[in-house]
Amino acid sequence: MFEPRSSSNNSANFSSITPPSCSASTIVTARLLLAEWALADGLAPHDLLNACGIDSAPLDLLKARFNPDQPRVPKGNPGGGQWPDSGWRPERSLLVPADYTHVRDLPSDATMVIPRDGVPVVDEDSPTKFLMAPPRADFRRVYADGHTIASLPLSEQYRARAAIAQGGTYDFQRDVPRQEFHDPYVHSANYAVGVYMAGAGHSLETTLAFAKLYGLGHSSNYNAQDQLGWIERGWTDAVRGRWR
Repeated sequence: MFEPRSSSNNSANFSSITPPSCSASTIVTARLLLAEWALADGLAPHDLLNACGIDSAPLDLLKARFNPDQPRVPKGNPGGGQWPDSGWRPERSLLVPADYTHVRDLPSDATMVIPRDGVPVVDEDSPTKFLMAPPRADFRRVYADGHTIASLPLSEQYRARAAIAQGGTYDFQRDVPRQEFHDPYVHSANYAVGVYMAGAGHSLETTLAFAKLYGLGHSSNYNAQDQLGWIERGWTDAVRGRWR
């Protein structure tokens, strides 16, 4: 979804992160989504409250009955940061490696992104002049997967992290098992974010605000118009029914 950013930039105060030109309600929604992802990434609730400038002492009292040594689902897995059921096992395919090898040429098995109306998505920056994606890319599935969380409260939408965050299922620019970062698939990865968020029922304003907030802590190209433009194109195509 985004170019990686050094860990030194991940300590931004959540309460001070505000994307420009967004309504108050949109900012609140985006911050809540970001907080859920931070917990899924393994950030302790205590530290999240402190990052938001909230006194964490009441949480310590509420958790008095819990065993502080109880293991939690590791970072990089669905439900990361949560206390697991006894039968939990890590999904190794979703574990994200630290470093990737850049692949700059378009792979020979790349596929053209063609919505159900049969009109390919144009990408003037692509050597084919059309949006290209890896063979595994299925944008109807991306939309449908987003739609499965549309009726859930924000507190349960952390599963989106496993779908569209860095190294997620639909982060088409990263091949996690091979530890490869494919430059030709950057646009399709950002396009997928928009398709997924539209399926999840989020407005364009919330989608872009969330992308900016996520980028602050994870991306070196935060607020890049090209990046946001492809997220918007994916959202717009999905809302118009091209991926339903």
